[in-house]
Amino acid sequence: MEGNKKYLIIYHKEDNDGCFSAALIYNYLKHMSVKTEQINLYGCDYNDIDIISEVAKGNKIKTKIEQLADDYDVLLLTDISFKSDIMKRLYNSKGNNFIWIDHHAPIIKDSFKNEFYEANGIRDLSRSAILNAYKFLYDQFDNNYVEKQKSIELLRIMSGFDSWTFDKEGY
Repeated sequence: MEGNKKYLIIYHKEDNDGCFSAALIYNYLKHMSVKTEQINLYGCDYNDIDIISEVAKGNKIKTKIEQLADDYDVLLLTDISFKSDIMKRLYNSKGNNFIWIDHHAPIIKDSFKNEFYEANGIRDLSRSAILNAYKFLYDQFDNNYVEKQKSIELLRIMSGFDSWTFDKEGY
């Protein structure tokens, strides 16, 4: 995390998984001495995913999410994604400064087909966004997860209130 970069955390605002994974990311940035005014939290729900309101900006047409992301150096998505073409454009515009933490099978599958699978972050179908965010930020080698540290158990409990299920996604 560098100097005066501006960070945008977009998260799923309708359940614990999105809210608490965003809180973990926010806490991590603060721990890395990023100032509060450099971080913006933006909660989305599934109605925001299909925003059609596109505004002409020069010769390019951008969605509301892309326009918002333009004002930040680093974009972090957690527990939410957008249509594949928007995800690819966000990835292409931000490069290594696009961090995507998720566990939703359909969009992860699409990321391979539409070539934005190399985005920074972590996508693990077997874990919640909370546990994926924790692993990405604090436990990259999975030591705490495997050893079932108490902090991990708390995150597992919080994950249990997620609106995501394999049944809803058809898996």
